[in-house]
Amino acid sequence: MHQFHLIMATPDDLIGAPDRPSKVPDGSNWLLNDAQITGIERRLRLTREQGQYWPAVAAALRDVAGQYFHRQNAASKIDVNSPQVQRLIEAALPFLQQLRDDQKREVRELVRMIGLGTVASHI
Repeated sequence: MHQFHLIMATPDDLIGAPDRPSKVPDGSNWLLNDAQITGIERRLRLTREQGQYWPAVAAALRDVAGQYFHRQNAASKIDVNSPQVQRLIEAALPFLQQLRDDQKREVRELVRMIGLGTVASHI
Protein backbone atom coordinates (compact mmCIF):
# COMPACT_ATOMS: atom_id res chain seq x y z
CA MET A 1 0.00 0.00 0.00
CA HIS A 2 1.44 3.35 -1.04
CA GLN A 3 0.73 6.48 0.94
CA PHE A 4 1.82 10.00 0.12
CA HIS A 5 1.93 13.18 2.15
CA LEU A 6 -0.30 15.90 0.78
CA ILE A 7 1.77 18.57 -0.90
CA MET A 8 0.07 21.84 -0.15
CA ALA A 9 -0.45 24.00 -3.18
CA THR A 10 -2.10 27.35 -3.18
CA PRO A 11 -5.55 27.39 -4.79
CA ASP A 12 -4.22 29.65 -7.55
CA ASP A 13 -1.65 26.96 -8.42
CA LEU A 14 -4.48 24.61 -9.33
CA ILE A 15 -6.80 26.90 -11.23
CA GLY A 16 -6.77 29.39 -14.02
CA ALA A 17 -5.24 29.48 -17.43
CA PRO A 18 -1.46 29.81 -17.51
CA ASP A 19 -1.74 33.34 -18.88
CA ARG A 20 -4.33 34.60 -16.42
CA PRO A 21 -4.80 33.03 -12.99
CA SER A 22 -8.28 32.84 -11.48
CA LYS A 23 -9.20 33.52 -7.90
CA VAL A 24 -10.90 31.12 -5.50
CA PRO A 25 -14.15 32.43 -4.02
CA ASP A 26 -13.72 33.85 -0.53
CA GLY A 27 -14.65 31.50 2.28
CA SER A 28 -13.75 28.36 0.39
CA ASN A 29 -12.81 25.51 2.73
CA TRP A 30 -11.45 23.26 0.03
CA LEU A 31 -8.00 23.01 -1.45
CA LEU A 32 -9.57 21.43 -4.53
CA ASN A 33 -13.10 22.76 -4.91
CA ASP A 34 -15.55 23.05 -7.83
CA ALA A 35 -14.08 26.38 -8.97
CA GLN A 36 -10.61 24.89 -9.04
CA ILE A 37 -11.76 21.78 -10.90
CA THR A 38 -13.42 24.04 -13.47
CA GLY A 39 -10.18 26.02 -13.63
CA ILE A 40 -8.23 22.85 -14.37
CA GLU A 41 -10.59 22.11 -17.26
CA ARG A 42 -10.07 25.64 -18.64
CA ARG A 43 -6.32 25.41 -18.14
CA LEU A 44 -6.18 22.23 -20.24
CA ARG A 45 -8.10 23.92 -23.07
CA LEU A 46 -9.94 20.74 -23.98
CA THR A 47 -11.31 20.09 -27.42
CA ARG A 48 -14.94 19.04 -27.81
CA GLU A 49 -13.87 15.41 -28.21
CA GLN A 50 -11.65 15.54 -25.12
CA GLY A 51 -14.38 17.30 -23.17
CA GLN A 52 -16.71 14.33 -23.34
CA TYR A 53 -14.33 12.45 -21.01
CA TRP A 54 -14.01 15.32 -18.53
CA PRO A 55 -17.23 14.89 -16.45
CA ALA A 56 -16.11 11.47 -15.12
CA VAL A 57 -12.68 12.88 -14.25
CA ALA A 58 -14.20 15.93 -12.55
CA ALA A 59 -16.55 13.75 -10.49
CA ALA A 60 -13.65 11.54 -9.42
CA LEU A 61 -11.59 14.63 -8.51
CA ARG A 62 -14.46 15.79 -6.30
CA ASP A 63 -14.46 12.41 -4.54
CA VAL A 64 -10.71 12.61 -3.91
CA ALA A 65 -11.10 16.20 -2.71
CA GLY A 66 -13.88 15.19 -0.34
CA GLN A 67 -11.72 12.46 1.14
CA TYR A 68 -8.34 14.19 1.35
CA PHE A 69 -8.39 17.92 0.69
CA HIS A 70 -10.74 19.49 3.19
CA ARG A 71 -8.68 21.83 5.37
CA GLN A 72 -9.53 19.75 8.43
CA ASN A 73 -7.84 16.77 6.75
CA ALA A 74 -5.00 18.74 5.14
CA ALA A 75 -2.34 16.71 6.94
CA SER A 76 -3.77 13.37 5.84
CA LYS A 77 -1.89 11.05 3.54
CA ILE A 78 -3.20 10.15 0.12
CA ASP A 79 -3.61 6.41 -0.28
CA VAL A 80 -3.31 5.57 -3.98
CA ASN A 81 -5.15 2.33 -3.26
CA SER A 82 -8.18 4.11 -1.79
CA PRO A 83 -11.46 3.71 -3.69
CA GLN A 84 -11.49 7.46 -4.47
CA VAL A 85 -8.02 7.50 -6.04
CA GLN A 86 -8.65 4.24 -7.91
CA ARG A 87 -11.86 5.74 -9.34
CA LEU A 88 -9.90 8.82 -10.42
CA ILE A 89 -7.29 6.64 -12.14
CA GLU A 90 -9.98 4.62 -13.92
CA ALA A 91 -11.81 7.77 -15.07
CA ALA A 92 -8.58 9.45 -16.13
CA LEU A 93 -7.19 6.65 -18.33
CA PRO A 94 -9.53 7.14 -21.33
CA PHE A 95 -9.31 10.91 -20.83
CA LEU A 96 -5.50 10.90 -20.85
CA GLN A 97 -5.42 8.89 -24.07
CA GLN A 98 -7.17 11.81 -25.78
CA LEU A 99 -4.74 14.51 -24.63
CA ARG A 100 -1.92 16.11 -26.57
CA ASP A 101 1.62 15.99 -25.15
CA ASP A 102 1.41 19.57 -23.85
CA GLN A 103 -1.85 18.78 -22.06
CA LYS A 104 -0.32 15.64 -20.54
CA ARG A 105 2.57 17.72 -19.19
CA GLU A 106 0.06 20.07 -17.60
CA VAL A 107 -1.84 17.14 -16.06
CA ARG A 108 1.40 15.67 -14.66
CA GLU A 109 2.19 19.01 -13.02
CA LEU A 110 -1.28 19.28 -11.51
CA VAL A 111 -1.24 15.68 -10.28
CA ARG A 112 2.09 16.29 -8.57
CA MET A 113 0.68 19.42 -6.91
CA ILE A 114 -2.10 17.43 -5.27
CA GLY A 115 0.34 14.88 -3.90
CA LEU A 116 0.16 12.03 -6.38
CA GLY A 117 3.68 12.19 -7.78
CA THR A 118 3.90 8.42 -8.29
CA VAL A 119 0.73 8.51 -10.35
CA ALA A 120 2.05 11.49 -12.34
CA SER A 121 5.08 9.48 -13.41
CA HIS A 122 2.78 7.09 -15.27
CA ILE A 123 1.06 9.78 -17.34
